[in-house]
Amino acid sequence: MTAAERAAVSRFRRRYPMEGYSGKPVSVMLSGDAHLALDALVSVYSDKSQKEIIDLALVHLLKSRQVTE
Repeated sequence: MTAAERAAVSRFRRRYPMEGYSGKPVSVMLSGDAHLALDALVSVYSDKSQKEIIDLALVHLLKSRQVTE
């Protein structure tokens, strides 16, 4: 296997580990309203991290969209 092929396999394994899709790094600046909403949700769901709350919100939004279609 060439170095390029090994690198491609390594990238694939990092992106798709045995547990499933590894995720996508995202860097965003929230609007003021979204920032306040995230802070409020962190207060309500104190057992969850900001990342977990954002993950849940995105998945919930997608699922609610699929139900209405």
